[in-house]
Amino acid sequence: MLDYTVTSPMDPDKAFGALSQRLREKGYVLLSYVEMHTILRKNFNSDFKPYYILNVCKPQAAMELMTYNESMGMLLPCKITISQSGTGSRVSLVLVSEMEKAHLGGDGSLVRKYERELEEILDGLRGN
Repeated sequence: MLDYTVTSPMDPDKAFGALSQRLREKGYVLLSYVEMHTILRKNFNSDFKPYYILNVCKPQAAMELMTYNESMGMLLPCKITISQSGTGSRVSLVLVSEMEKAHLGGDGSLVRKYERELEEILDGLRGN
């Protein structure tokens, strides 16, 4: 499995706001985000559904993971997507632990600690 996905009754804009706030509360930094729907509309005159790509980092996690294996920097920051799904949103987290196992030969256990934190944050979007 490459991702952890939840559905939320919130539209993508509200899910983006709620997720951003919850990430900050847990010590994560939103390094960047891309509004793909805006880029596609502007460059291709396409009416693509709302779709965000977020790059998030928890400095403590980055330090711990890169101290453990400097090559982990190639897999960071963590990526989360938010897209329109019916009247709500689909929110997905790329599982870095799976990439570590596949490409760096680790067992993913150190990464899983932080993935579980992010999964809990995503789970909080389910009922709001």
